[in-house]
Amino acid sequence: RVSPWQMAQLIAIIANNGCGWQTEAPWQEQLVSAVESQGERREQRIDRQYVQIISSETAQILQKDLASSIDLPDGRQLTYAGKTGTPEIPANNGGKHYLAWYVGYYPAQQPQYAVAIVIEDIIGVPAADLSGGKYALPLFEDLICHLP
Repeated sequence: RVSPWQMAQLIAIIANNGCGWQTEAPWQEQLVSAVESQGERREQRIDRQYVQIISSETAQILQKDLASSIDLPDGRQLTYAGKTGTPEIPANNGGKHYLAWYVGYYPAQQPQYAVAIVIEDIIGVPAADLSGGKYALPLFEDLICHLP
């Protein structure tokens, strides 16, 4: 299992030619800015480094494969990159449950935003009809139309 946060980090690494922030401490520790020590509050320092996580060659192949665009009614074309997903997970009743995912970045050239969209349920849509391409991708496209 992966979280939307982890997928947004992954797509940001791809967008940044394979580079990203690496920390020495586990991610849970990064959420804590101070620790209790013998009744005193001390600031915690997290060492972070911007490093190559995947090769730039691999990142560039993925950037090309994930690239897409939409044409707007006003004549503008927005380029972005990303991937849909429709994972199947076990439901509480023993059946199947689906999620609609889209993880992407915008704009495709000189990216500024990395986004993960997860839709768990839509009223009136059967679980088996829920898909990333049908529901999560249009939300992403609508979102980027409103970004600078």
